[in-house]
Amino acid sequence: MEVGLPASIMSRLEPRRDHDRHPELLRFRDWVQSFRAFLLLDPKVLRMPDRGKHDTVGPSGEHLAPLLAKLKREKPEAFHKLVSRVKRLFPTVSDISIQGGRTWGWQTLRLHEGNGQAVVFNSQQMSDGVLRLLAVTSLLYLDRIPSVITFEEPENGVHPQLIREVVQVLKELTLRKPPNQCQVFFTTHSPYVLDEFFDHPEQVFVVERGRPLEGATITRLSERHQGKLKIVRETFEHSLGEAWVNGLLGATAGAKP
Repeated sequence: MEVGLPASIMSRLEPRRDHDRHPELLRFRDWVQSFRAFLLLDPKVLRMPDRGKHDTVGPSGEHLAPLLAKLKREKPEAFHKLVSRVKRLFPTVSDISIQGGRTWGWQTLRLHEGNGQAVVFNSQQMSDGVLRLLAVTSLLYLDRIPSVITFEEPENGVHPQLIREVVQVLKELTLRKPPNQCQVFFTTHSPYVLDEFFDHPEQVFVVERGRPLEGATITRLSERHQGKLKIVRETFEHSLGEAWVNGLLGATAGAKP
């Protein structure tokens, strides 16, 4: 989902008319409108046949099949790296293919497994976790990515043992070089995700609502719990997630009475 500016004066700017008068505002507007939000990578959407030319997946996972078909056709080396990464995570996988017409024909994903006798699974038979990992990982191999990307709980449906890989992909997105520098924000309720930031609590923000009908507060974990973090490290060894589940880091379920 691209971010729009319907209530802003910037929505009225026109490049031809306002280029000389408001160049900074136009550049800022273009930057904001390049943000992309993935609200929910919905397995039902990821499984659906799709067609057309697309440069990225949609906010709910639309266009994954034609995007991977384009990547395989135009950047076979990048597609091979994507498949190799999936094969490391799922040793029985031997290949990924796209079935259907080229560009404008309907296309669907297929997963090949070669553990003994070769078996091919269509997108309806693929697991939620594999589909979501494919959608997130595909962003690593695109030519251009947004400057800011947001995710709503990208680890949903992914096996706990593979959550680390999801976080690793998101971290790699932030390491891309100009002009593809990218900042990633994502929400989570997973203690396993939180554990991946044990050594970087400054990258974690706690969002919570103090009382009913009050607005939410956002606090950097390293600033809010400077004293507690040392105790957490000693008590819970390498698990911020366990400390959070035990109520030591805030953001507990429900509002405080």
